[in-house]
Formats: sequence, C-alpha cells, structure tokens
Amino acid sequence: MAKRYLLSTISALVWTACVTAPASAQVATPPPPTAEPDEAVTLDEVVVNGQFRAQRLQDAPMPINAFSGEFLQALRVDSLSDLATLVPGVEIFEQTVQNPNFVVRGVNSGGSAANNENRISVFQDGVSINRAQGALTELFDIGQIEVLKGPQGTLYGRGSTAGAIAVTSARPDFSGPYGEVSGGLETDNGRRAQLILNAPLSDTVALRGAFLHHAREGFITNVINDETTGGKDTTAGRVSLTLRPNDRLEGTLIFNGQRDRSNSNVFASVTIPVPGGVFASTGDNRPWTPLVNRTDPFGDMASDLGDRSYIRRDIAGVTALVDLDLDAFTLSSLSSYRYLKSDDYFDVDGSYLFIINGLEDTTINQYTTDLRLAYDDGGRLTGVIGAGVFREETDYVIALDYDPRRVVSIVTPNTPSFQRPVDVNGRPTPVLPLPFPAMALETGLTTNITTSYSIYADGAWRLTDRATVSAGVRYTVDDKRLETTRPLTNLGIFIPTSTAATQEREADFDAFQPRLTLDYRWSDDVMTYVGVTTGYRSGVLPEAGRTNTAPLVDPEYVVSYEVGARTTSLDGRLRLNGSIYYYDWTDFQTTVIDPNTRLAVPAAAGAASALGAELEGDLRLSDTFTIFGNLNVMDGKFDEFVSGASNFSGKRMPYSPRFRATVGLNKRFALNSGWSLDVDGQATYRSLQYFSNENTTLESQDAFWLVNGSLSLVAPDEETELRLYGQNLLDEAYLGDAGNTGRSFGTPTWVPGHPRVVGFEVVRSF
Repeated sequence: MAKRYLLSTISALVWTACVTAPASAQVATPPPPTAEPDEAVTLDEVVVNGQFRAQRLQDAPMPINAFSGEFLQALRVDSLSDLATLVPGVEIFEQTVQNPNFVVRGVNSGGSAANNENRISVFQDGVSINRAQGALTELFDIGQIEVLKGPQGTLYGRGSTAGAIAVTSARPDFSGPYGEVSGGLETDNGRRAQLILNAPLSDTVALRGAFLHHAREGFITNVINDETTGGKDTTAGRVSLTLRPNDRLEGTLIFNGQRDRSNSNVFASVTIPVPGGVFASTGDNRPWTPLVNRTDPFGDMASDLGDRSYIRRDIAGVTALVDLDLDAFTLSSLSSYRYLKSDDYFDVDGSYLFIINGLEDTTINQYTTDLRLAYDDGGRLTGVIGAGVFREETDYVIALDYDPRRVVSIVTPNTPSFQRPVDVNGRPTPVLPLPFPAMALETGLTTNITTSYSIYADGAWRLTDRATVSAGVRYTVDDKRLETTRPLTNLGIFIPTSTAATQEREADFDAFQPRLTLDYRWSDDVMTYVGVTTGYRSGVLPEAGRTNTAPLVDPEYVVSYEVGARTTSLDGRLRLNGSIYYYDWTDFQTTVIDPNTRLAVPAAAGAASALGAELEGDLRLSDTFTIFGNLNVMDGKFDEFVSGASNFSGKRMPYSPRFRATVGLNKRFALNSGWSLDVDGQATYRSLQYFSNENTTLESQDAFWLVNGSLSLVAPDEETELRLYGQNLLDEAYLGDAGNTGRSFGTPTWVPGHPRVVGFEVVRSF
C-alpha cells in the first residue's frame, strides 16, 4: 500500500513538473552575442550514442544524460564527483583517488577487493575501467560524457549492473592547427596547468595532445606533525593519433597516462580525540557501544603515521579504435591494454595511538577486445551485433601492522580483557600486559584472473511512423580463478594463516541480459517510452583462509522497469525530461562482518528494491542566458537482509538521499570594448543520507547545500579568458563518509567533505 501511494505521488510530481518547471543541463555553453537571432533562442542539439548508434538525445528511449566538453569546462567540472551533481540519481564521493564511492539510483558500485565486480563502470573511450582503484581519472580535453542510469549490461556489459559513465576524449581535428594553454592558482597552495595541442599532419593524419598538472595541499591538519592531509598531486596526459586514408576508413590510437601522489585517507578517529583533547559530545554511537563518546568530525586530526602515510598511483593505457563504413553497415573494433599500480598506506583507526595501520597494494593488467557490426540503411530496422573478450589480472595485497596487545583488548569486547583505547576524558588507557609483541604484521595476497566472453545483439524496429520497439540481449560467460596466499607467520587475529603456501579456486558464471523498450512519438516534440532492462553482477569466489571451502557467493540480478517522457517546447527553448523507475534486486551482493576474522566479506544478502522519479531539463531564455536543473526523489531499501544477529530488512540503502535537486545557470554579459563576462554556477541540495546498512544517526549526514560557481572575463577575440572560480562557496561542513575500515575493529573514523576552494586561472587559445 505504501509503495502504491509513493508511486502515485511521484507520478503526480513528475507530470506536474513536466508542465510547469525547467530543469537539468545537457547543453553546451550559450553562444556569444553574435549568434543569429533565429538560432539564439534554440537549445543546441545533443547527439548521443547510448544505443551504439548516433541519435538525438530527445529520441533516446532510455535514462541518459549527455554533456559537451565546452559545457563541463564552463562549469568547472573537472572530476566525476562534480559531474554527479548534474545528473539526478547519481552520487560520487572521491574519498581518495583510489577509493571512490559511485552510487546510481540507490546502489553503490562495490568495494576494491580483487574478487569483487563493480556495479557501475566508467568507460574511457569505450574501455571499461570499473575497478575502484582506477575508475577516477582527471577530466580534461573532453569531447562528451554520457551517463546511463539503470542496468546497461545488454549493450555495455562489464561492470554496468547499475549504470555506466561513458567518457569520450576530444578527437584529433583535421580542420587546422590550434591549441590552448592555461595556468592558475588555488587556495591550499593549489596550482593547475593545462596544455592542449591539435595538429593535422596531412590530409589523412591528425595528432592531438593534452596534458594536465593539478596539485593542492590538504585541508585537515594532523597535529602529530603539524602538516595537512587530504591533498592531491596529479599529472596526466593523453596523445591521440587519427588516420583517415579515405572517406570510409578511420582509425584512432589513444595513449593515456596518469600519476598521482598524495598523503592517504582523511580518516579522523570518531572515538579517540587528539592528544590532550576532549570529546565533542556523547551523541549516538551505536552500533559502537560501549564507546559512548565521539570527536568533532571537522576539527584537527591526529594520526600516528604522520609523514609515512601515502597514496601512489600510476596508470598507463593504449586504445585502438577502427571504424569501416560499408554503406548500410559499419564495422567497428576496439582493442586496449591498461596497466595500474596503486599503493595506499593509511591509519585505519585515525588516531595518534598505534593501534592498526593498513596497506593496500594493487597491480592490474587489463586487456579488452570488442568487434561490432552496426546496420542502418535509413529504413525501419537498425541494429548492432558484437562480440567481446575481457581479461583482467589483479594482484591485491592487504597488510596490517598493529599492536596486538591493544588490538586484542579492543576487538574482543566479550572477554575480560576488553577496554577502551581512551578513558572518558580522552586520556590513553594503559596497554594490557598481554603475552604479545609490541608490533605484529599480517599480510595476504589475492590474485584474481577473470576472463569474460560475451556476444550481444540489439536492434530497433520502427513499427509505425510514431512507434518503435527496441530489444537486445547479451550472453556472458565469466571464467574466474582466485589464488589466495596467507603466510604462516600471521598471528591470525585479522588475516588467518593458511594451511598451504597458495590456495586456488576456480568457477564459471554465465547469464543472459535481455532488454525490451517501446517508445511512441506523439509529435515532433514529445516522446514517451516504457522499458524493461536486466542486469547481472558476476558471482564471487571467497578468499581462502584456513580452509578453502566457503560457498560461492551467488551472482546478483536486477530487473528495472521504467516509464519516461522526453519533451521539447517553447519553439525549441525548453527541453524537459522525466521518468519513473522501479528496481528489483535478487541476491543483492554486499559485505558482512566475518565473526571469526572481524573483516568484511562478500555475501549475497537477499533482496533489495528502489522506487524513484527524476526530472531534468534546461531552458534558454535568450541567446546568452540558459538555466538548468534536476530533481531526484527515491526510496531505496533492503527488502530482505539478515547478517548474523543483525536484521537490516527495511533499512535504507546507504549513500542515497531521498531528495536531491540541482539548479544552475549560464549567463553572458556584454561589456565595453567587446569584452564579455560569463557567469556560471550551480547549487545542489541533498537530504539526509546514511553511510551504513544500520542507518545509525552517527553514520549519517543531515541535509545540506553545496554551491559552485565561476566568473570568466572573455576578450573580444575570445582567445584570452580570465577566470575566477570556487567550489563549496558557502564553506559547508559536511561528511562524505563515516565508519570505514576502522569500523570493523571498533575504531570507526570520519571522512569530512572538502571545504571551500577558490581559484584563479588564465586561459589562452591560439
């Protein structure tokens, strides 16, 4: 009954808003005042490839958003977390470059363990980079980004159970040589520089290069060494070469690289204050009782690691794209290799006491091959068939160094040895005289090799001039092999010892992923659609400990039902799209706490569902003024989820606010002597969200606003631009996460969101 009431309420909201309100940005920056009058008040046409064929955004019968590189640059969107505010139903929090949290319509992407498959994949020029350690890359010199929500496995396959983000870099341009150079400064001693060069070498060969350096110190002071943490130091580059020997054949070779260096996670202890400090309040510390006091999440932190914490990440990849025009057919191929090496040494408990420190060391070698044949002769039938092979080899090392005397007294609260790390006044409790060394090291190596084969077909048949049916299916076979090494030297408190040097396990998983959509065009400006799509997340091979007999984690399945509308009105000045969706998840994979090791392990917890509605659009008020916005209303919860003695059934999915809305604008003002001033900004509201399955008050963030904006002074020739920009302009104090790794050990941590950043840069085109 409640679900029916919510559905009717959301339906009324969406269709009322479709008539009365403007919303989300999917267009480029407004044209300059010299634009022709007839074109000035018309929104730019947006072309997307979400169904592996070029079509107008307003003709795509699927939940998709598209953003041009020019629009993203105007709004200072240079990270995926910034992009998320423009897309209803999407949340992205960059805890670190190798530990992001992607959430689409209530479902998060998954963890970083080698044996897990992510639910949400970033596709970089067609290549899935869905591993958490490598999914975050700098957004620079972008051609277009498309965000597809809901199961996308039929067309996109790998790691797209809940959604896909397709990032397309700007391609080499044959129109002529040109370039752009920019440099600037930010608060927290930030500096940013970028260079773009485009050069046609001949009538058949064009070259493009783009390079970026962005560095900034941290924003939270570690009182142990009086230095900051939470900064970044990133250098990235891309070189693309396009060969076009004739009008039918085109090939592009893309080389990508990125280097990240910074200190590690901003883990600030919830239950252990800085030296000499006191607790902020008692608060609600469940489920961490009897640790009844808490710290200030936005104050100074104290980590015993000091200068020794770090993140080091190196990424390199090469992608080859070939397209051959065969009249009604187009043959396309994609081949790629990607390498990632990432090390993260962090303070698990986030305190000045030596309790637990952790190292994650990941090495990934990934190979992708895809061959696709598309058909379109201008008639009623269009379609695509394809086949692909994906292979990923991941070495994942987890190492914990800790004081076993203190750890044993913390993680075993049901024994007489249990004690708090500090007393109620924040003073350290003496270490118990237990028969352990002062420091122990436990390590574990997991090697995962996945080889995935898939074939797929998808097509659209125009039943009438107004009605079209689209259908497709993908068949996937995943061959997985897991090798687990657990040294006998481990004490076995966290990472159990093994009975052999290496234990191996293999399994195959397979699935069909069909989809079916019907769309109807009521007029040239109004289209509605109804669709059913399915998603699949491969099963999980549990890591071996003392035994190798833990049962396989079943694959996860989801069925999505969606009804949507795409409308254009006011003579092409208003574009407004809305949808209602319902997800039904079976064998929803999550993590539970292993009572023997106290570590998070994967499990198929049961059933989950999400019911929601989205509204988005943009309105061009004049040739120099566009407003945009979006709204998402969603109720995502676990229908059946029991973990040991805990029953999470009925709890809301973490990282998913019930309401989120964004409003923004692009406005150009004409100044004297031909100069102009561009004003760009956006404000995003998020309602209450939880960070854990328990939905505790402590692990939550109340409703808050984030405001970003920029002012750009543009020269008459539009070749010079002076830009002042800011993120989190209101300096809102908010949490990005709580609990984290230390939660499993009784020492939870805070992760505050980034405070205000203000910067200035100069851009010169040539």
